[in-house]
Amino acid sequence: MSTPHETFRATLLTSTPDGERATVIITRQGQGLDARVWVTFSGAWATTAVMTDADAECLVRFVSDARKACR
Repeated sequence: MSTPHETFRATLLTSTPDGERATVIITRQGQGLDARVWVTFSGAWATTAVMTDADAECLVRFVSDARKACR
């Protein structure tokens, strides 16, 4: 699913709410102002979100806030 312009890749093994195995793949595609962060769930194109750096920062903040909400 990636492109020749991939500059970063990380994966996180996790699970669905039903306990099935799932993988989250995070890549960076491109460089400079045109670069985008891709977040893909279980390797499916239909579940890939393509984000600007600002969108990615917002996602990080939302995940952080969700973690704090249960403390």
